[in-house]
Amino acid sequence: MHNKIAVVLYNLGGPTNKEEISSFLFNLFNDRNIITLPQPFRFMLAFLITFFRRKKAEKIYSLMGNKSPILEETISQASALQKILPDNYIVMPAMRYTKPNAKMVYEEIKKQGISRVILMPLYPQYSTTTTYSFIEQFKKNYNNKKTNIDLIIKCCYFNNKDYINAYSQLILLEMNKALKIDNEPIILFSAHSLPQKIIDDGDPYQWQIEQSSKNIIAKLEGILNIKLKWQLCYQSKVGLNKWLTPSTEECIEKISDKPIVLVPISFVSEHSETLVELDIDYKKLAKNPDKYFRVPTLRDNKLYIEALKNICLDDNNCYLQCPEKFNKCYCSMENK
Repeated sequence: MHNKIAVVLYNLGGPTNKEEISSFLFNLFNDRNIITLPQPFRFMLAFLITFFRRKKAEKIYSLMGNKSPILEETISQASALQKILPDNYIVMPAMRYTKPNAKMVYEEIKKQGISRVILMPLYPQYSTTTTYSFIEQFKKNYNNKKTNIDLIIKCCYFNNKDYINAYSQLILLEMNKALKIDNEPIILFSAHSLPQKIIDDGDPYQWQIEQSSKNIIAKLEGILNIKLKWQLCYQSKVGLNKWLTPSTEECIEKISDKPIVLVPISFVSEHSETLVELDIDYKKLAKNPDKYFRVPTLRDNKLYIEALKNICLDDNNCYLQCPEKFNKCYCSMENK
């Protein structure tokens, strides 16, 4: 009998009802990888941010049925992955800031007599604010228990061939619509922004986003046999500090009357940043909404799920070492 292997498929999380909005916000802003203040100052700031942002968040989620679809979509992704992995693999969805969290999943792993755990992010591009935050949380439970369970950590797959092909496939469907209107549509890759300070401190997220975008463009240009116009931009800034630029809003507003093909490059599931920001708020900024084509997130796209399967079965944790200056890259930290 083969040893049981758990694949913990993890994502950010989101409220499943209106009552969970406050706890989701507080858990998010009380994360030391998000706000680096020491306690109790981080706790107090997280409380204040939650208090002042709750009404706005409730309004956003009211446009989505008072909940985020991220858990349902992660369960769907987990189910699709389960079907194509060997029989001794058990895929378990997990969330960072809502249930089922790292502690709950780890308790289930112990009950099932699992011998190996693979942490698999639903973040193609690594960041200390997302991927590492969950890894750290999971390892707190793992390290605090006496266990013989092997822990395998997959940090990123921003340049994975199947991932690039999956997004290229989805973009091509919208590109073909845009090309019927104009032979020079503009592709906007919209990634979730981060404070510039986090990048300056060695986080490789921006560099990995750039590599993913360039690889997708190269793939599309090869298929379409044309030179594409494109730009990388960033969305969802919070607060007054300097964040990654240019903003998605600015980029949309600068485009005159050309079709826009908007790609949520850092997202693999639909949630407020795509269904509300991109589909409602940013679409209003376009000069001609009829020329605004939003590419869906990967969700349970067959090529994407195939990518996750191959990564799970691959002995490599990193596919490409980040440049040396990105010392917060997980592989770089582990190899020190």
